Amino acid sequence: MRLFWKTVAVVTAFFLVIANSRIQAVADEVPRSWAMVTLTGSATINNATAISGQTLFAENAIVTSKSSSLTLDVRATRLEVKEQTELKVEVLADGLRAELNTGYLRFATLQGTTTTVEVLPGLSVVSDPTMPSRFTVATKDTDFE
Repeated sequence: MRLFWKTVAVVTAFFLVIANSRIQAVADEVPRSWAMVTLTGSATINNATAISGQTLFAENAIVTSKSSSLTLDVRATRLEVKEQTELKVEVLADGLRAELNTGYLRFATLQGTTTTVEVLPGLSVVSDPTMPSRFTVATKDTDFE
């Protein structure tokens, strides 16, 4: 009888190890597709007042006011939206895609991440996924004062 219970214990332990590894593998495959907002000053997101700590999904229209900035963090990408900037941001599983209308912003990405900023139709800045990247993108009419 003791051999039976030992066998049950070993089979149960083996099953739990296999089930746990499968659950972990599924969790690792599901990418995070949201961004966390940090706000200094005032801004709007999708025509509503932005709040520091709010979460963004999918596509968003962001406008910052004078003397304000907004930071988006998603996985291995950080986007700093500077004052008097208007853009559309799409939160993706592996980073961000932004369409800059006015103003300027800064991106920082870790290796393995691709981030795209479209300034004009057909004119984009894309980070190199083989290395960490930091860059600033501005529209022509931007005043850096």
